[in-house]
Amino acid sequence: MHDYDFLLIEKPVQTSLGDCLTLLSKYQLEEIANHHKIQNPSKIKKAELIECLKIKIIEKVKFLFNYKMLYFYDLCMCFADQNNQEKRLIEIKNQYFSDYDDEDFEETVLEVVDYLVSYGFVFAFRDLKTEVDIFIFPIELYSLVKNHTIENIAKYEVPASYAKILTDLYGICSFDIVQDLYNRDFRAEIIEGKQEFIMIAEQLTQIDETLYFENETFYHRRVKDYGLEQAILEKRKNFKQYIPSSRELRLKGCCDFYEEDNPKLESLIMFLIKKKVSSDLAYCFCVYIIDEMKSIVNPSELIKIVTETSPYKPKDIDQANEYLSVITDLFNSVHSWFNWGWQPNELSQKVHSAQKDLVLSEEKIQKLKEERNNVPPLKLPKNCHIPSTYEILEIKTEFDKYWGNGIVEPDWFSAGRAQENRLKSYFNKFKKYLSEMPEQSFDMLMDQFLASIWHKNANRGGQFGNQKWDYHVFTIYQQIGEELFTCIDSDGKPFVLFSHSAQIHYDNDSFTCFSILVDMGGWSMCYGPVLSWKSFLPEDLHFLASKIATQLYEQQGFSAVVQFNPVPFWISSMYSEMPVLSHKNKRILNCFQECRFKDDFVPDFPKTWHFEKVGSLSRWINKKNDYLASSGMYVDEKTKKVLLFAHTQDDFYKIQKQFQKYLVIKCEPEFASMSMLSFCIETFKKEPLLVSYEKKFEKR
Repeated sequence: MHDYDFLLIEKPVQTSLGDCLTLLSKYQLEEIANHHKIQNPSKIKKAELIECLKIKIIEKVKFLFNYKMLYFYDLCMCFADQNNQEKRLIEIKNQYFSDYDDEDFEETVLEVVDYLVSYGFVFAFRDLKTEVDIFIFPIELYSLVKNHTIENIAKYEVPASYAKILTDLYGICSFDIVQDLYNRDFRAEIIEGKQEFIMIAEQLTQIDETLYFENETFYHRRVKDYGLEQAILEKRKNFKQYIPSSRELRLKGCCDFYEEDNPKLESLIMFLIKKKVSSDLAYCFCVYIIDEMKSIVNPSELIKIVTETSPYKPKDIDQANEYLSVITDLFNSVHSWFNWGWQPNELSQKVHSAQKDLVLSEEKIQKLKEERNNVPPLKLPKNCHIPSTYEILEIKTEFDKYWGNGIVEPDWFSAGRAQENRLKSYFNKFKKYLSEMPEQSFDMLMDQFLASIWHKNANRGGQFGNQKWDYHVFTIYQQIGEELFTCIDSDGKPFVLFSHSAQIHYDNDSFTCFSILVDMGGWSMCYGPVLSWKSFLPEDLHFLASKIATQLYEQQGFSAVVQFNPVPFWISSMYSEMPVLSHKNKRILNCFQECRFKDDFVPDFPKTWHFEKVGSLSRWINKKNDYLASSGMYVDEKTKKVLLFAHTQDDFYKIQKQFQKYLVIKCEPEFASMSMLSFCIETFKKEPLLVSYEKKFEKR
């Protein structure tokens, strides 16, 4: 089925424009009127609407072919010549589409027909006996364009293509941006005059329903339909304009929309097809979700949109995490209207590599600094000390001498070979991820790891050697000087940190940091790289540590686990830019705790909770129809295990308190974001009890 099917006329063929329009129903005429941007066509009488459309169609056909490829014109001439139509179609195929098979050529012709019929330039009649569609280019229109010269046909096709491409990229695009980039790339065909380009813009938007042109500016139809203009212009004040290269624009000229050749879009389509979604439906949903991604102000809105509109519905946490990962990859690669055309992942890379001045406006950079520091000062313990600039310089110089400053090989390299051999099996296990890491980054992480092992017993001598170089997970709280911060360790203790890398992460609004901390006398410096995450909390990294070596984590703590096997922490950095998952303004965490009922007595649950049972496993769930807001309890009759679960810490502690008098609790609660849970399942090929319980119910 094609778009023109709705506008089919199942009556004897007519060749005049007025007769063809008269044969259409009022509703069909209104559809054509919408393409011509006629206001409130449903309120116009049929006869008046026909006259209005005749004027619009005749006016526009005069310049239509200035903006279309030559085969567009030849097809219309073909539709005007009913007696030789089959012969002329063969000639068009041989001239323009010789490398197409018959099916591809027919599809191309029908795409052109869909456009022409939707605007009333061509009319489709169906022969009721043969059920063959006959296309008519009305005689009045033919008379107006039959003498077009080759010089005029497609005269403005390329600048028009640039206008469409750039408006799809930016959402809102002034004509001078289009003119400048076109003239940059086509110096032999420069359009210098402002008036000529404005004429092109005005005519183009009359024959392309996706574009509006007002006040010398192009607007994507979605911007106008959803009233996004003010929000986009306000948000893009934070950024410098993304400028696509000549090559990028040439490639996009072959696409129906800017993201059509995005590899992440293809990944999502293939994902949905594997989940038994038809290819057509998968493609339509992906095109729709691309538009949503371009035009949403708050990324957290995306989860709601996907949940409500996706043709694929995940059945458990595992499937939801898998789907979220593919959706997030696409979102991070889509050029956003609110980011002045920048992709979220490219923005982040620029900021992380200290190139934020290339993407962020000066106003935004200054505003970020002010906002981050607009918090109450952190109360520091007595053993914390805020160093002066002179003290920092003096001690940093001594510290650089201690580790060699990249000039002298540090002592811990002598133990490197043995440690590398110990980690060899982990390197092989995660070879795919490590191969994607820059060689320099891996070398720096390995150096950091060896330094931590070397100082494990705090017996290397001197101020820096007689202390443990432990790994820490911490949150940067406030900037108090140049590259100087107050921070909160994952155990809740405040400390003062001097770090250039921390400055980069702070400017990029990263939430959680990971590195070695070395005490400088009441304040700390990092040794080696500082990894950071936007979507992970400190609890996530501790959850990861508990899964790598449970007993070691319980007995010796976080740093001991990293010293045992740092590789999973390194590769988890690939999740660094995954957006925070929120629901109803609350951050989503998988919260669960294994326990038992006292004397195996199962208490009564609130009547609003939903009860389900699979074999020996029972589940009571609150808010079952809102997965991300649900909480509840699993009870295994065989093992007598009880598992509390919720998706926010507030909800978890609420049900824990609600049932505490019935529970025997021996294990600490576990908290992990969906991203971390997904990462752990993929990494260790072992599901937490919560996931395995959920799957039993979804398999029913």
